[in-house]
Amino acid sequence: GAGIKELIQYVEVWVVAYLFFVEVLRRVRMRRLAVATVLVMFGVVVVAGLVEYCLVLSGGTARGLLDIAAIDSLFGFRFNPSRQGVAGTESGKNVLGTYIIIMLPLALAMLPVIRPLWQRLVLAMLCLLSLICVLHLGLLICAAAGCCAVAVASSRRFAVALTLAAFSAVVGVTCLVSSHHGKVLLDSVALHRSADPYGLQPMPMKGQDWQHPRWNPWQQKYLEIQAALNAVGYSPVLGHGIGGYQRRINVFYSNSPMWSTGVEKSPVNLMEKDAHGLFLVQAVETGVLGLACLAGLLLAFLGRALNVRAAVAEPYDRALLLGVAAALVSILLGSWLISFVVRGIQLVVIALFAMPAAVHTEIADSSVE
Repeated sequence: GAGIKELIQYVEVWVVAYLFFVEVLRRVRMRRLAVATVLVMFGVVVVAGLVEYCLVLSGGTARGLLDIAAIDSLFGFRFNPSRQGVAGTESGKNVLGTYIIIMLPLALAMLPVIRPLWQRLVLAMLCLLSLICVLHLGLLICAAAGCCAVAVASSRRFAVALTLAAFSAVVGVTCLVSSHHGKVLLDSVALHRSADPYGLQPMPMKGQDWQHPRWNPWQQKYLEIQAALNAVGYSPVLGHGIGGYQRRINVFYSNSPMWSTGVEKSPVNLMEKDAHGLFLVQAVETGVLGLACLAGLLLAFLGRALNVRAAVAEPYDRALLLGVAAALVSILLGSWLISFVVRGIQLVVIALFAMPAAVHTEIADSSVE
């Protein structure tokens, strides 16, 4: 069943993949190659996101290169030329934003140790431009928190203030250049909407408004938080079973421990794509016990990164471990809004989680020799 499938995926990602990356990344050369690879991937994703962003805003078409309308890739790029008002990656902005808030703190932490200078400048520019691709205001705040963690660790005067100023400047300028950008950010966190101007709802509600007979002005991603809390209320300790969230959650909109906490769900799906918070899903499936284990595991990875960093003298590894710790700050905050274990992002994340253990293993091997 779904539970067995989900359990197998847990083992594959959290055990097998983790141990594999620890073993591979314990070698300095492989570790540096892996970091270079993920930073290049980060650059490619940012450039692709910016190209699509500009194409959608201009009402252009990418069909001269490939039929991108038929692609729902790792980051959900899908271009619909008939919707000229759409800003950004229409079908996967949450996945793209999740990837960026994980990679941005890592890229920022690696800046001081990147050589030569032109590569450092390119990476710095990519860090700034990546903020344009984060079209969820909550995720943008999570990215700022991760980058501020890097700034605090740098121990430089005004580092946090400069980081926040850079965020504000990039977002502010983009909002001035594009009239849609600020509206998209506000739309991403709005509780109540009378229309879907940016095509974020699934079909057949995409682009509809309050005149549609099945329109619900309250965003379903917020109503589902209430449903998740209702579900946890019925089984707070152990939850309702791994892999059972999608099958069970609809029952708990109206079915709640207290009649006053029930909510009405539209007969059609109004859920924005990839808008489920990982912590809420975990609480429903495995209860408060499972949620505590997941949060504790993430905090353990964070503590391990900081502890190993304190024991390392190599500047490159210190910067890398700082980036991992800062990425975990973004993940811990962002997991209330989105999930980092979807669309293949979990493999990049597990590779980052394995870095502290890999560096520690290298130190241990060196001391034995």
